[in-house]
Amino acid sequence: MERSKGLWSRERVEMVKNRHAALREGIRAMRNVSVALLLLAALKFAVGIIANAPVLVADSLHTLVDLSAVLAVLLGIKLATRPPSERFPYGYYKAESLAALFVSVIIMYGAYELVGGALHRWKEGAAINMVPLASVVAAISLVLSYILSKYEERAALLTGSDAISATSKEALLDVFSSGMVLVSILLSSAGLAFVESAVTILISLLVFKLAFENVYSSIMALMDVSPSRKMEQNVRKVLESMPAIVGYRDMRLRKAGPFIFGEVTIITDPKLDVEKAHSIADEVERKVMEEVPQIEHLVVHLEPYEKEKLRVIVPVTGNEGMNSKLAEHFGRAEGFLIFEVEKKKGKMKLLDFVKNLQKQKKVRAGLAAAKQLLKNVEFDAVITKEMGEIAFHVLKDEGKDVYRAKGSTAEEAVKLFMKDELEKLDTPTKEKE
Repeated sequence: MERSKGLWSRERVEMVKNRHAALREGIRAMRNVSVALLLLAALKFAVGIIANAPVLVADSLHTLVDLSAVLAVLLGIKLATRPPSERFPYGYYKAESLAALFVSVIIMYGAYELVGGALHRWKEGAAINMVPLASVVAAISLVLSYILSKYEERAALLTGSDAISATSKEALLDVFSSGMVLVSILLSSAGLAFVESAVTILISLLVFKLAFENVYSSIMALMDVSPSRKMEQNVRKVLESMPAIVGYRDMRLRKAGPFIFGEVTIITDPKLDVEKAHSIADEVERKVMEEVPQIEHLVVHLEPYEKEKLRVIVPVTGNEGMNSKLAEHFGRAEGFLIFEVEKKKGKMKLLDFVKNLQKQKKVRAGLAAAKQLLKNVEFDAVITKEMGEIAFHVLKDEGKDVYRAKGSTAEEAVKLFMKDELEKLDTPTKEKE
């Protein structure tokens, strides 16, 4: 049984709205970053041509690579915010992971191009004509790259987007790259252009490493890898702290774009009615998402708890062990045999015989016998041929199941019970005991 989606609370709806509002903020942030990068790339390219500074021209191309990556992220997040459709019933969340993959591949290519450009400049050693102007532009690039990196970092934290996080790391590396461009411009006038080339190669290799890690992360997300062990542990702590559930199993989490989806099967008391069970499932979802806010949606399955060992009461006419004859009436039985049953293993064991001290009562003998058993014996179910209304409801109210007996002996009845061939009673077999 799965919790109905119609049971979402107001808080649950607000949490989802807040996540989508965060994504819209991410879209706005990426638009601002795109404009800034376009202007910066144009400035570096123009000054690089005017000042005969190939390093600035190359750096402008690097910025264009960043711009294309940001545009890919922007597209991916916009798709992720679209509502599910008939063709895409689970939404477009993985579009963001695809964008992150595309971003990382572009960054890897950009790192490769930077290495090639650095080696070329090392060999050529081109002179810069307008060092002051080129230096100012390189300094502007350094400062702006740092500002954009922090801006994107905050947007990544707000949205939980891997793609934005990837671009923020690249922007931070641009700070070092711009710094080395500035140093190389200053040193090139002294004939030390090789310093810039060597450092650029080192930075490019670091960029390549980070990009490769992002490629790996994106591929894992597309393959529904679990987001993290720590997050799983946090969910488990929440589940284990809830007294309303007996246990849980099959807890799984997967990342889809900036969101985390999960599912879990909770083990509940089999005596719960549907409304109560759904209420517990709803509470599980609310509590988990409250404690682990990265989770966008949690599917909660319900499964009734089944004991490995059950204790079963059988009313009999006398104590003849397993061959004892079944009593015709619960309240008028000579006594009660107590069996321990393991259905899955097909095992049964006779534990005890309890004498019925209430059989001589003129009225309500069944009620008195039920109270005697509830007070003195631990059991889960009763197998009987007949049971009156009052005794039946007293046992049911205490969570005890009642089955209609078949066969002539206690052993036969219990064996049929183990095979699930006995009728579980929802109403008493007769109105009076």
